[in-house]
Amino acid sequence: MHKIVSCVVVLGAVVAQLGMAKAATEVAHFPANNRFATAISNAPDGTSTGVFVTREITQPGGPVDTVAVIISRPDGSFTLAIGVLPQGAFHFTPRSASLDVDLNAITLDTLIGELPENGVVSVDWDGTDTERTAGNSVSEFDNVRVIFSGVTTAVVAEVAGTVFGLPLVDPFGDLRQLSQQVTVITTD
Repeated sequence: MHKIVSCVVVLGAVVAQLGMAKAATEVAHFPANNRFATAISNAPDGTSTGVFVTREITQPGGPVDTVAVIISRPDGSFTLAIGVLPQGAFHFTPRSASLDVDLNAITLDTLIGELPENGVVSVDWDGTDTERTAGNSVSEFDNVRVIFSGVTTAVVAEVAGTVFGLPLVDPFGDLRQLSQQVTVITTD
């Protein structure tokens, strides 16, 4: 499930470009040496919480860390907050990561719903199992092809933390590193 969510986040970032594609053409080409941390929690009351952190290493001027927090409630309401993290809020090693940030203290690029007064997100990842893959893979969605090429290291992680003062319930997640990765998106 968490691998699907990670792929959805990557693909969602380029959906806007796909609408402008006209014919069998390359829509996007992304070289990447990026890092990702994913934490997902599904509470017994039906509330789902996801914390997704991305470190873009290929940015000029050094890495850029971005956080996305998504909370979906059983009544149909949800909160989505996306913003660039201040330096030092996210720490990443090949087998562990940590995030400590107050979303009320940063400028958010996207906010749907409202943030509570306690906007603190604090999550720790501790890696347990590593899987490394190299080569190419292709995903097809109607007339769109996504081609991944390079090396991906995925680390299943034990996750613990709180979002807006509430503990994550039986959270799961992973850490991902893309090295010498290229993602090409084409459409017919």
